[in-house]
Amino acid sequence: MRTIQDYPLNTQRIEECEPMENKSKDGKKYEKVVEEILTKYSKHKFEVQYSHHTLPDGTKQIPDILLTELDEILSLKTQTVSGTVDQKIAHELSILQDTVEAGNASKATIVLHGDGWNPKVKSSYMDPNHRFRKVCPDVDVIVHDEFLRRYTTKEVVDRKDGLDKFYDT
Repeated sequence: MRTIQDYPLNTQRIEECEPMENKSKDGKKYEKVVEEILTKYSKHKFEVQYSHHTLPDGTKQIPDILLTELDEILSLKTQTVSGTVDQKIAHELSILQDTVEAGNASKATIVLHGDGWNPKVKSSYMDPNHRFRKVCPDVDVIVHDEFLRRYTTKEVVDRKDGLDKFYDT
């Protein structure tokens, strides 16, 4: 089993990244890492950041990644410090379920990354019996390591030596 450090990514670029102080930059950096992993270690073709569905308020939903041949949306969520993003997962579940029901994807997966998640909230959303999961049956919630197992040819042994290195300051 391997860690993200075993992947021959452009580690110089990753190591030169500034500390992750801006939460929106955290997400963008994580998206870029996932795109690079999918490009190098996955058989899946994908598209990134495209307008896919109009929400009830008229705004466009812009998924992080669409695995084109699977017709599956990947929504990437990173949380490096504790905060209110835990509660936003319920909203994301609802939006993604609406997208699937509108015929804009066959299923969706939310990928959680980082150590800032409330452990109880994180595990409850991953529980298939959670009430939100029952009303959003076409949306799965997984952690980054499970993402690697499902969608790439690589495996991760120790999360501490995984992407967390990417966030070191």
